[in-house]
Parts: sequence; C-alpha cells; structure tokens
Amino acid sequence: MRKIISDKWEKTEVLSRHLDLREFVPVTKPIQNRHTLKEMLEIYRMVYVKPVHGMHGKGVARVEWDETNAEHPYKYQLGLQIAEFADFNEMYEDLKVKMKGKKYLVQQGIHMLQHNACDFDIRVMVQKSPSQEWKVTGMIGRVAEDGRVVTNVHSGGKLRPIELLLQSYMSSEAQKTFISLLKQQGLRVAEAMYEEYRGVNQLGLDIATDKYLKPWILEVNTTPDPYIFLKLQDKRIFSRVIRYTKYNRRFNSH
Repeated sequence: MRKIISDKWEKTEVLSRHLDLREFVPVTKPIQNRHTLKEMLEIYRMVYVKPVHGMHGKGVARVEWDETNAEHPYKYQLGLQIAEFADFNEMYEDLKVKMKGKKYLVQQGIHMLQHNACDFDIRVMVQKSPSQEWKVTGMIGRVAEDGRVVTNVHSGGKLRPIELLLQSYMSSEAQKTFISLLKQQGLRVAEAMYEEYRGVNQLGLDIATDKYLKPWILEVNTTPDPYIFLKLQDKRIFSRVIRYTKYNRRFNSH
C-alpha cells in the first residue's frame, strides 16, 4: 500500500481521469522533446517546467514567450536567475542543461492572484480522521518571496492567513463560498487518490487562483508539512492537523 507518491505525472494522470476534477487541473504534459515545450508555449504563452520528482519548488522554472518583444521573445526564470533569448531552440538548449537529464513536465501557466505584487497560492490540508473519514483540517496562504516564481517556504515563501490574501479580491460572504469550494475540491481529490493508493492518509493540495477566481489544483503532495500551520494565529488549526498527523503515523505503523 503506497502512501508516498513522488511522481507528479502519475498524480496528475489520476486526477485527470475524474471529469469533475479535470477542469481544475492545468494542462500538463511530460517533456518528451523540444516540441512538447514549444507547443505548450504557443498555446499558453506562459508555462511552468517542473521536475517529475522534486520537492520544495526546487528546479521549477517559469518559461514565457512574448511575441511583441522583437529582440528577446523567449525567457525563463529559475530561482532568481532570468535568462532571455532571441530564439526558442537556443532557450531550450540552455534549459536542457539545467534539467541535467532528469524527467520534467510542462504545465499550463496560471497567472495567480497577488499579495503586495507577489504571487500566492493556498495549501489545503486533507487528512484521514481517527474514524477513517477524510477531513479538511487546515488552509494557509503561501506568498512567493519578492522576485521568485515559487511560493514554497523552503524557497523563501511567506505564510499568511487566506482571509488576509483574499480580502482584496472578494467580500467576506464570497470568501465563505470560495473556501467551501476549496474544501469540496480537497475531499474529492482525497477520494480520487485513495481509490488509486489505499495507503494514502494525508494530502496537501497546492491551489492557485486566477483573476476569474477559479481555483486550479497545481499539485498534490502526499507528505505535506504539518508545521506550516503553526504560523496561524488560530492554534486550534495546528492542534487538529498535528493530532491527525500523529494518529495517521501510528495507524500506518501497525
């Protein structure tokens, strides 16, 4: 019974098999060759390139094609480094060196909502309860460090209450509806993953919101960090998350 699934492509395929989830999953493809990336760039203009096996946002690059830029229409950002190119093939060869022969995915780029001009996403924690029911136990916002393309705490991301991040975009009533939708998504993803992997008992969903307030499931983590919830003022949330985490560890060790 697998409870840790590190392959991002495998997890994307599981979610894409469910019609009600597929519309919330950005189009994602394994990079077979330069044509995969070129085709995705031509459709979306901005994409993310991610290692199939990777953690903490390491190795994630944002790649863009701006046809109005006559000199350097192609560019990518990896960490704090931005590289610009006159030609797609030149950029691809440079990016390929950074990939070091590892397997990578290309994912439709979602233009995320921002807080103080920095992208943010939302981590939704879903855990098995002692009664073996899936529960959404916590949500927290992750704001990218200024100048970075990933929101992960290990890459300098800041943790913030989601109400603070959403208040510029929606009323408190609209927030309640939106949070309810995130909970539904979390529970549906948990059910879909559990159908496939019976050992899974906790998940961390990374959800980006676009300007139309549509929540996109960027990634599903099977080893989510419970300690990020310590940053919330409401200590009951961390207390619940850690209680379920300890229970699931004990349950799995039997």
